[in-house]
Amino acid sequence: MILRIREFAAQDAAPVAALHARAYPHSRWPSLGARAAYFREVLLQNPWVDPELPSWVAEDRQGIAGFMGVIARPMQLAGKTIRAAVACQLMVDPDRRTGLAALELIRRYFAGPQDLCLADGS
Repeated sequence: MILRIREFAAQDAAPVAALHARAYPHSRWPSLGARAAYFREVLLQNPWVDPELPSWVAEDRQGIAGFMGVIARPMQLAGKTIRAAVACQLMVDPDRRTGLAALELIRRYFAGPQDLCLADGS
């Protein structure tokens, strides 16, 4: 399986929402549209968006196989401003978990320029 890791973009919100519905079938959202709006708003339109700390999509020949959200957050540590990256919504298509999509997404996350890595809802 050839896997490509790339930055999440607005046009990915609907397919990532569909992936989320497959990966987390018991989550409660009123619609796929509401789920997609969440991904756009939280990951692309929040006040701390940092183009150097993007969310990540894993693609194979069939389309989006995995996703990892990243939310940039400026923080203070001992009076100094630092850049934190909060990982969220890590998921891999349940039918395509034989590859290394999750590992590659996590590797891309840790390779970023952030000063601190955090996870939301681990």
